[in-house]
Amino acid sequence: MDDGATKVAGGLLAEIAQLLAKGDIDVATQRAEAAMGEPSQQLTGICALAAIYYRVGALANAIKLLADVVDHKDAPKDIAEVLAVLYCLAGQVSDALYCGKVSAGMDADGELLALFGEDFPKFVDAFSSIGYKPLMTRATALASLGDIDRALLMLKQHLLLNPTDVEALDRYAQTMVLAGDIHGAVGMLRSVATLAGPTATILSRLGQCLTLLGDLAQGEACHSGAVARSPASPVILSAMLSDMRYQDADLPVTARLAAQWSAAIAAAGPKTVRAAPTYVSGEKIRIAYLCTGHHHADVTAMLAQIAQGHNREKFTVVGLGAGEVDDARNAWSRGVFDSWRDVGALDVATLSAVVRGEGINVLVDMDGLIAPDKEGLFLRNAAPLQIAWLNTPPVGRVPGNHLQCVSGAGESAPGEMRLPYGRWFLGTKGVAAEPIGPAPVVANGTVTFGCELSAAQMTPRVVMAFGRILQAVPNATLVLRDTGSFADPTSVERLIDLFGNAAVAHRVDIVQGESRAEFARAIDVALAPFPVGDVLCCGEFLGLGVPVVVAANNADGRDVAAALASVGLSDLAGADVDAYVAIASGLGQDVARLSALRADIPARLAASPAFSARGFMTAFEAVINDALTGISA
Repeated sequence: MDDGATKVAGGLLAEIAQLLAKGDIDVATQRAEAAMGEPSQQLTGICALAAIYYRVGALANAIKLLADVVDHKDAPKDIAEVLAVLYCLAGQVSDALYCGKVSAGMDADGELLALFGEDFPKFVDAFSSIGYKPLMTRATALASLGDIDRALLMLKQHLLLNPTDVEALDRYAQTMVLAGDIHGAVGMLRSVATLAGPTATILSRLGQCLTLLGDLAQGEACHSGAVARSPASPVILSAMLSDMRYQDADLPVTARLAAQWSAAIAAAGPKTVRAAPTYVSGEKIRIAYLCTGHHHADVTAMLAQIAQGHNREKFTVVGLGAGEVDDARNAWSRGVFDSWRDVGALDVATLSAVVRGEGINVLVDMDGLIAPDKEGLFLRNAAPLQIAWLNTPPVGRVPGNHLQCVSGAGESAPGEMRLPYGRWFLGTKGVAAEPIGPAPVVANGTVTFGCELSAAQMTPRVVMAFGRILQAVPNATLVLRDTGSFADPTSVERLIDLFGNAAVAHRVDIVQGESRAEFARAIDVALAPFPVGDVLCCGEFLGLGVPVVVAANNADGRDVAAALASVGLSDLAGADVDAYVAIASGLGQDVARLSALRADIPARLAASPAFSARGFMTAFEAVINDALTGISA
């Protein structure tokens, strides 16, 4: 700024201070920006804009603006004091001390302080309460509450002042993933690796991000590099094992990894294990759901209905989550559980004591691999019956669990808890009261297949299966519902290449912005991806009257197959990929059946206990009662 600019205009500062006091940020910003365009008022505009940045949480921006003019001959006399406080709030100790010393010799008039509001702390108070990386700490708390936008803002502010802070860069990349900016996270992580070296943690995060982008080979390579550096870390092993779901489960590497993961958790477990509490047959059952991880809204909506579906005469239902029940991220849980405990920050030893103290009879883990810090809980025998429900490894068992949920009818193998309708309640979104409309083929004359999938699910094997189906049904098209994976040119190019290999790229389209219900109206048949599918998405399609074809040679496929069998549609589930292709191809050539299914499926679902919360839970509770009877006998 020109040193010849006129000193701060007191009248304008007072005017802007009044606007800020009333909370009129927009008008105050306009006045400050206008002042910056006038040489005679430029310094005033800068000071005012700094105060505005502070009030909206952009602490580093405020610091940068004031630091640029602190030595100006006409700067406000209290600018050093304001800067000292701002540096304290940002955790910049040395800068805070320097500005604090400078301000001690100034005859300040409070001119600038007035802009920052009555709650702006004094330097002595701010300095005495300086914390460790406060902006990053605040960002972590905001992210845990689900306020991702504010978390990103706090991290950006920290990095504006500390651009080479590896810990903050890593945290920023993690938060970008939560915001859906996977490409940005990859770039950030590669920068961190360049600065700090390819640590196990950074390589593991890169592996997760690359897998989300559909680059399974690079993702696996990064995961392998992470495991090589930390072969006994449950967190590192969990991340790789979770992503191996996108590969074939019978790969030898998956089995070896599962065994290594199990051994790592066991090694970190207690040396002496207490006996499990006992359950007295006939007592009211206290059941707790462990749900501390970041779960999709569809999943928490399902858990809410499952918890509410329990028979309260026989069950007391406890939620074990992260954060208080009135936190924004836990809105789904309000009024759902009989009691709620915030256990997100607890280690497994303390959590085990909480479970015992609550008198829990049945502990159900829905977190699994997505909450590796809780994986050793089952080894402590905290409850008489411990059940691994969701997010289980693709092969093997969760260490310490008594039962692991599997899908479908039939005899349970030792250690299995077989749920006749599948592990997931598919009636979360309800069943259409009436058909959503005729099958599109009736009006179009050609069959439209549809699929909702992510870049990670769009593997060459899946695309080749889709290609075989389209080749078998002349003039048929495939529409993909994009939920954010195909918004960038790189992902679109990959999609074109994959479908080009199957010679059907010209018969594939992507739709964005449509709701799932709108998408369902436009397709005749939904194709479930494999080996990882969105089971709840399949349930919603069925509820809207769309037949879903699934390969039942994987855990998610078996879940959907169990639900289909419960409504007499087991012929839509193929035992393997070849059968999957044959079923979809045959259905695509049977216009009469497609038309009939449109009206028939909702009616079947409405009559099935599998698609009502109480019906699903009646079956679930029966299995739990049988298991408890077995251990209390």
